[in-house]
Amino acid sequence: PPPHIFLERRWLLGQVLRRAYTSTRARQAAAGDSAPVFSRARVYGDKLAIVDDSGSHSYRVLYGSSRGLAGCIKAVLDCPFGDLQGKRISFLCSNDASYMVAQWASSCPQPPASALCWKPQRPSLSLASQTGGRPKGVLHTHSNIQAMVQVLVSEWGWSRDDVILHTLPLHYVHGIINKLLCPLWVGATTVMLPTFQPQKVLLSSKALMVNVFMAVPTIYSELIQHYEQHFTQPCVQDFVRDTAPSNPMLMVSGSSALSQPTLLRWVEVTGHTLLERYGMTEIGMALSNPLKGPRIPGAVGVPLPGVEVRIVMTNAASTTVAEGNSRETQVQPRLEGKEGELMVRGDQDGWFKTGDTAVYKDGVYWIMGRTSVDIIKSGGYKISALEVERHLVAHPDITGKHTLHWLLHGAFPLDLSDVAVIGRAEDLGQVTGR
Repeated sequence: PPPHIFLERRWLLGQVLRRAYTSTRARQAAAGDSAPVFSRARVYGDKLAIVDDSGSHSYRVLYGSSRGLAGCIKAVLDCPFGDLQGKRISFLCSNDASYMVAQWASSCPQPPASALCWKPQRPSLSLASQTGGRPKGVLHTHSNIQAMVQVLVSEWGWSRDDVILHTLPLHYVHGIINKLLCPLWVGATTVMLPTFQPQKVLLSSKALMVNVFMAVPTIYSELIQHYEQHFTQPCVQDFVRDTAPSNPMLMVSGSSALSQPTLLRWVEVTGHTLLERYGMTEIGMALSNPLKGPRIPGAVGVPLPGVEVRIVMTNAASTTVAEGNSRETQVQPRLEGKEGELMVRGDQDGWFKTGDTAVYKDGVYWIMGRTSVDIIKSGGYKISALEVERHLVAHPDITGKHTLHWLLHGAFPLDLSDVAVIGRAEDLGQVTGR
C-alpha cells in the first residue's frame, strides 16, 4: 500500500490505544473514594484556612459555622432529615470566609456529627462568567468537583504549606475551583481580598507570605503598570526581583489570552514565567502547561490526566484533525497545523463542544479564539482576532492596550479616554465626539 495508507492505519491504531487508556483512567477515578471538600475540614482542625478583612478562620471554625448555617437551612426549608429533594439554595456573599461557609452549608444541609451526609451526585451550582456571552448556570456534582480539584492538586503540586492570594470573583471555575477549593482540599491557607487592588497585592503584609497566585491577564497588566509607576527606584526594583523568585512558586494566568509582552515583562519584574492553562466553567480545567518543564508563551499546554481532547474541522465530514490525552496526541496525516473546533471529554459519555477554535503545533495546543466572535473570515482565510491583538499589543508605539482588548472583542470599557482612531488622514474625515 502507498505510504499514506500506512500512516492512516498507524493513526487509527493510536486512536484505539489512547481511548483504551483514557477509559481505564476514567474507570479508576470512578471506582475511587469521592468526598466533598468540607469532609476534610475536620482533619485539618485548627490549621489556618482563610484570612480575610474580618480576621483569621481555622478549618474547625469554618466547619462549625457551616454546620450552624446548615441547621438554619434545614429548618427554613422544612427538611427534618436534611434531604433537600432537589430544592434550590441561592446565596450572595462577599469575597471572604462567609462564601465558603454558605457553600459548605448548602452542600450538606443536615448538620451531622461527621461530614458523611453528602451524596456523590448532589449538585453544586457555579455560574459561568459572561466573557463569552450571557452568564449561564452550570451544575456540577460533588464527584465532578472532586475530580477537578484532585487533578489540579496533583498537576500543580499543591501542599498544605501553600498560601494563595485570592482576588478573583466567586462566580466561575477560576475563582471557585482553582483558587479556593484546591487549597482547602489540601489544608492550605487562602488570603482573600474583597477586591483587586494592585497596591494591596504588591505591598500588603498579607501578600508577603503568599507563594501561589492566580489571575487573569488584565490583573497581571495592571500589576506591571503599578510596579512601573510606583517602584521607580532601582534599589526597590532589585528587592522585588530578588525576593519574588524565592517567594511565589506558582503563578497561573487564565480565562483569556495572555499577550507575550505581558508574559515577558512579568518575567523581567519577578523572575517567574506564568503558567497558562485552558478551561471552562462547564468542564473545569482541560489543558495546562507543566508545573515543571518548558512553557511555550501563548500555548495552553496539553490535556490534563483523565481528559481527552479533539480538534475537528467544521466541514461536512467533521474531519478529526488531532486527538490526544495527557500522554500523547495523534495528528491525522496531511492535516498537520490545521485549525478546528476544540472538543473535550472526561469519560465515555460524549464530547463537549467548547465553541473555541484551536490548533495543535509544536507539541502543544493553542487557542485561536471563540469561533463565533474571534475568528475573522477574510479573502478565504480564517484570521484569529487574538493573534491580531497579540501583534498590536506587542507594538511599542501602541498604548491604551486594555481598551484595545475590549474593542477587538466587541465590548466597550467604562473609560474611553484612551480610544484612538487609526488610519490615513485623508480617509478619516472629521472625527467628532470623544
